[in-house]
Amino acid sequence: MSGEMVGPELEEQLSAIERAHERAREAAAESARWNGVYLVLMGIFMGAWTFWLRFTPPPPAVGLPFLACWLGFILLGPRMRGTARRHWRRASLVALAASLLFYVPAFVISLLQSQFGLRIVGSSPAFWIPVAVLSALPPVIVGLWEARPRRSPSPG
Repeated sequence: MSGEMVGPELEEQLSAIERAHERAREAAAESARWNGVYLVLMGIFMGAWTFWLRFTPPPPAVGLPFLACWLGFILLGPRMRGTARRHWRRASLVALAASLLFYVPAFVISLLQSQFGLRIVGSSPAFWIPVAVLSALPPVIVGLWEARPRRSPSPG
């Protein structure tokens, strides 16, 4: 190979590498935005469902399969959307774990009250409103952070 041809070929390869790197960065940002939207919607749903438990506790025939399906959706959601594992950040999993810490006990309390007539907390807003908010906040906050617009770094 002549020395004249090495320079343009090398430049072309570097340019191709830079374009591929930029496409990968854009794909990662897009994936993070979709994860953010997914988390925000999940947080809103979990908070609303927890608050709804205050008014009408579900019978076990509806509630338990619903909870199982919802947990499956939470855990498999990124996989169903084809999101790469590296984009499903640790913060997202921590937010879901924090949310489930309030969501699952509220569901269990609601189930015990409706099925066995136990008066653990009743329909007290002092219990259900904070639990609903605490169920919704972690994924909503992390989701908004993930979905924020990102500026691409200036070349140079």
